[in-house]
Amino acid sequence: MIVHVAKWGHSLALRIPGECARQAHLKAGDALELEVTPTGDLRLRPVTETPFDKATFHARVREFRSSLPLGEAVVETMRRSNRYG
Repeated sequence: MIVHVAKWGHSLALRIPGECARQAHLKAGDALELEVTPTGDLRLRPVTETPFDKATFHARVREFRSSLPLGEAVVETMRRSNRYG
């Protein structure tokens, strides 16, 4: 299907025909990832990542850190070495 590029402010825009939007299960407000391939082709994909959740991130970091073995502090090791002696 041929679509035309239009000017939209300082950007360019493509209008996605309704039938294409229905087949791709797109609706207004959906996020798409745009990729330019090495050959210059454009590829659109729906964004499948969930939005960043700070609380979940902190919980995962705490879980990861608790799994690390406790060891000697690096600074203390350096202080005892001849480098700082």
